[in-house]
This record gives sequence, structure tokens and C-alpha cells, in this order.
Amino acid sequence: MKTYVNKCNGYSSDTTELMPIDNTQNDCDSHRDTTSYTQTILSNSPSQSTLFMILEKQVRDIRKALHRMEMKFEERKCQDVEASYIMREWKAIGIILDRFFFCVYLVLITLSLIFMFPRPQS
Repeated sequence: MKTYVNKCNGYSSDTTELMPIDNTQNDCDSHRDTTSYTQTILSNSPSQSTLFMILEKQVRDIRKALHRMEMKFEERKCQDVEASYIMREWKAIGIILDRFFFCVYLVLITLSLIFMFPRPQS
């Protein structure tokens, strides 16, 4: 089986695996001649239908992954909306309780002042 060599990455590749090679000469900065840069696999390559099936499976996997990511995003969005609603509810309850206790405080202070400093009898 023929392999191609990518001199920028330093890897030799065939249709099954990537194997590191000794990269003493780097052609990335020089003129990129396609014949010296890569050797394409033309012989002993899998048929087009096999490649198409592999590509189709990979596209399906990518679509499934994207769909899962979209569902997680929508779920988080719904949770954020629900959390924001709950936060607003508690904030409203806090404001109401704050005003109620302030009124109770004012009434108690006023009553204590009235009873501590009685008016002189005439």
C-alpha cells in the first residue's frame, strides 16, 4: 500500500494509521511542489462507494452530535429562564418582607418612645 508524506506535520499516513517519520527537510517554507509535498494514494485505494459510506457515517455522527448540543443548549436556556423567574419571585418576596419589618420596626420604636417618655401631667 502506498503512503503519502506530509512534511509540515512530520507524519506518514496510509489509509489505516498515522506513523511519525524522521523529518530532516522541511518544504513548508519553500515553493510547494505538489509532487514533492505529497504522494497521493491512487492505487490500492478503497472503492468510492466504501469511501462514500464512511463519509456518510461521519456526517451522520456529526449531525447527531450537533443535535445533542442543540438540545443541551435549549435545556440550559429553559433552566436559565426558570431560574430567572424564581430569582424574581424571591426578590419580590424579599422586598415585601423588608417593607413589612421596617413598618413593624417604626411602630415599635414609636410605641417605645411614647411609653418611655410620658407626657407631664398638668
